[in-house]
Amino acid sequence: MKSIKSDFIQNLQNYVHIQNEDDRNFAFEQYKVLADSLNNMNQVRENSNNFWTTLNSLLISSIAYLRSLENVSQGQHTFLVWSVLILGCFLAGSWIRSLLSIKASIDICYNLLIEIEKYLPAKIFTIRVASLHRLADKGSLTLKEMLVPCLFLLGYTIFAIIIIYFPHTILEAT
Repeated sequence: MKSIKSDFIQNLQNYVHIQNEDDRNFAFEQYKVLADSLNNMNQVRENSNNFWTTLNSLLISSIAYLRSLENVSQGQHTFLVWSVLILGCFLAGSWIRSLLSIKASIDICYNLLIEIEKYLPAKIFTIRVASLHRLADKGSLTLKEMLVPCLFLLGYTIFAIIIIYFPHTILEAT
């Protein structure tokens, strides 16, 4: 998958053919659509981060709630806590995959915009990408943005390790 994307990006100039004024006008219309879709992808990214953060926070809160339950058996309690931890790991992994998918889409949009800008007088996105140092395979997502789901995943993993080595501290209902 990575090589297909790399080949596509390296051969991007083969996909943009502007030979006359009509082609340039059509390319400008496509440029506007790409710029709008880039803005939409950034909004989706922001909204999805809020969704994933809320969902993972609720899962962590549910572990604390499960610990305080008194009317469930030890077996049910253990099952519920492990279920929440496993679900949390899957959700954190899904969040990471979601961000990587959005990142790939954003990078492709930027590359297409830069390629079309070669035929336009103003190089807005070229300057923006260069000023953000995104050229030379640097990503469109910040390290902090990718760090959050990784921290949730790490937290779930650490919590599971604590349960394995010290089950009486977590799994015994109070």
